Amino acid sequence: MFLVSLSVLYSEFWSSQLPDPEHIRRLADGVTVKRGQESKTVHAASGSGCWGKLTSAGLLQMVDLGRTFSEIVSSRGYDPSDVRWVSTDFQRTLESLLGVLAGFYGDGDGDGQPQVEVDATRTSRLIPDPQPRLTEAQAELEGELVRTPDFKSWDSHREADRIRLSDSLSHLLSPSASSVSFGVGEEGSSTVGLQWAKLSEVLKCLETRGLLPPTVGPEDVSLASAHAAARWFKILESPRMKSLLRESALPLLEGWSGGSRGGQVTIVSAHDSTIIMYLAILGCRRPKVWPGYGAYMEIEVGEDGGYEVKLNGEVVGEGGGGFGGEGDDNGLKGEL
Repeated sequence: MFLVSLSVLYSEFWSSQLPDPEHIRRLADGVTVKRGQESKTVHAASGSGCWGKLTSAGLLQMVDLGRTFSEIVSSRGYDPSDVRWVSTDFQRTLESLLGVLAGFYGDGDGDGQPQVEVDATRTSRLIPDPQPRLTEAQAELEGELVRTPDFKSWDSHREADRIRLSDSLSHLLSPSASSVSFGVGEEGSSTVGLQWAKLSEVLKCLETRGLLPPTVGPEDVSLASAHAAARWFKILESPRMKSLLRESALPLLEGWSGGSRGGQVTIVSAHDSTIIMYLAILGCRRPKVWPGYGAYMEIEVGEDGGYEVKLNGEVVGEGGGGFGGEGDDNGLKGEL
């Protein structure tokens, strides 16, 4: 009974951290969201109630990021009217984009913002773990990769830490928390405790708010984040997995980076997993830390099809001849 009551208490706390609905409605004035059939599918990571939602602090962070994007776009000589806006169809990514729009076009309150259409029809291609997977082949391959002796041996050396950290959070979570799973190679697992992807996110969130349990320290947060990231990269960098994801994700880059006015910018509100996916399939250098909230990736494409990839302003990869590889000169120009 005590645990349930404490869970309710924390639910009330997090509910108090959400933006004022009236503020969100004001920011959304003039913004139209284009949705597709896949919007009817609810991803487990969407959350429920106050969980998995954008906080007021996160919204302010997105306004600042919008100002950063405005400076980048202006410095490259693009006109704001050349910007296309895309988002995954999650409440938090759409609200994040509202914050970015407010910072990009105005003073952060939505004043002076033009009419904007947001394309939210590509969610399943913008994340590496859509539910259900785009192909049965990917679902089968994920299971195959995590069952290989090498992967199981490597992963098992942190299993005791996963159980320990999950137990340390049990008094903060609802009884059904461990039954929710998402992430590459983690769905449908019957293991006890939180899976690495969710464990890492919960710990980082609590650390940011100064709410970590006494038995958990910053080194534990770093451990969980590093292992979760390593698991994803081990799976996504598999040649067969990269091939499957490239088929669905790369055509989006090819379409977005073209422009009828000599170049166009596409700004996408998505997820840390989106960044990880594109880093993997484009053969980029792994980041030193898992991309945090507000992390951003730039992919600048030249007229010859060559491209440069930056993560938070730091170059992490490049390529030539288009996204399809050497010799695939698609003549794209623009940025993502």
